[in-house]
Amino acid sequence: MLPLGARGSSGPAEDADLRLCCRCRGGAEKTPEGGFGLNVALHVELSDVEQETADKLVEAADAMCPYSNATRGNVPVSLDVTVG
Repeated sequence: MLPLGARGSSGPAEDADLRLCCRCRGGAEKTPEGGFGLNVALHVELSDVEQETADKLVEAADAMCPYSNATRGNVPVSLDVTVG
């Protein structure tokens, strides 16, 4: 179990234990300028939550993730969120 949500925080996962599986695939693609750029595809699967809650959790994680904050606007990221 991976605990998501911090005690005292507000949000859909407050004080919750959820199962989480995250797969990441990185790649390179040609840019319009003729160079190369990076891209990332993330597949996140959460259990024991509704799809809407899973979407909100991943959105919140993306907003506070240091990697996401460092690369936002520079590296295209596609997020695929499912519940299982």
